[in-house]
Amino acid sequence: GADSKTVRDKHKKFLFPCVANYYEEPVVLVEGKGSIAKDADGREYLDFFGGILTLGLGHCHPEVVRAIQQQAERLIHICYTDFHYPAYIELCETLAQLAPMSGKKRVFLTNSGAEAVETSIKLARIRTGRQKIVSFYGAFHGRTLGTLTLTASKPVQRLGCGPLLPEVYHTHFSYCYRCPVNRKPDSCDVQCLDLLAVWMFHHTVPPQAG
Repeated sequence: GADSKTVRDKHKKFLFPCVANYYEEPVVLVEGKGSIAKDADGREYLDFFGGILTLGLGHCHPEVVRAIQQQAERLIHICYTDFHYPAYIELCETLAQLAPMSGKKRVFLTNSGAEAVETSIKLARIRTGRQKIVSFYGAFHGRTLGTLTLTASKPVQRLGCGPLLPEVYHTHFSYCYRCPVNRKPDSCDVQCLDLLAVWMFHHTVPPQAG
């Protein structure tokens, strides 16, 4: 519709081109309730994206909206590295209690999945003292420089961005539906793991130094 076209035209004019869309003419959403989203021209859609799996309760759930409103009336933002805030600590405490593992648990909140992966890269290297990282073909971890190095889903995502993070290696994931070594699930002994444990560890990545 005309209203959606106006928004798409402004997108092309004013947004930096790295903010790309998957679709030639993406839907312009302006409103949502539960699993229904409405576009700028009044058409309704059944939303299967859910904010890329971040809207577990759907759009504009009353309790979520109410909690956001109450928080905005008290305090919108602080930098937690400068000041403490009770709700922040309470959220971390709740997440630690809900985390399905035993032992001592600590929480780190991030702005995005990419930031979480970047943090895990640094944490793994610091904690283990090892520098090499193995990722999988087909995986998407993000578009920051470190996460882009682990990402191996589409070549265009890496185009012009090198050199990337060193000591990152890729192998095939054990995906029985489209087996990377042409085996059948009923007769396979997880030979795809050999691509990592035999070929990579024997030829390019020494495991003791990984």
